[in-house]
Amino acid sequence: VGLEFKIAHVLFLMKDYKSAEEAYADLYQFTQSDQSVFYLAQIHMLNNRYNEAAEKMQLLASTSEYYPTSQVELSRLEWKNSEKDLALNRMRAAHILRPDSLDLYIEYAQYLIWAKNYVEAIALLEKANMYYPQNDKIKLLSAYNHFKLNNQKQFQKDIRMAIALAPNNAEIYDVLSELWCNELPDD
Repeated sequence: VGLEFKIAHVLFLMKDYKSAEEAYADLYQFTQSDQSVFYLAQIHMLNNRYNEAAEKMQLLASTSEYYPTSQVELSRLEWKNSEKDLALNRMRAAHILRPDSLDLYIEYAQYLIWAKNYVEAIALLEKANMYYPQNDKIKLLSAYNHFKLNNQKQFQKDIRMAIALAPNNAEIYDVLSELWCNELPDD
């Protein structure tokens, strides 16, 4: 079975989605594995079959290694389709089930910030920082959030730490320029 998974994955990487879908469907019938479910959902998403992808991703148990990624992808789809409350609720529920997932912390915090739920985002990011103190994305989100709450001291501390952790991360400088440009007086 291991070889069959490798073949299916090579087909997926080669973008032969029809053959990969057949291979993963066969593997699912034989193994009922999370890997086959996850990649079938990926293929459905790549082929704009979002409902089928969502159905597949719902099959993944919260203990699955693929669960955090599947919940992030489903919430992104919901957010994109202007179902923001659904996306936020999905992230909240997924985070409760998997508080160990860095991806869920980052995505959930980002949605809270976009929804302007800054206080809730701060609480989440403080908790994330306890588990992932050296993560530049957590620091960047925290800095952005503190800036929005006009907490300049913590903003400066977090942005300096994000830069120290990842000095070549263009996203940090993009956020800084966004914040700086938004603070310029209108002419």
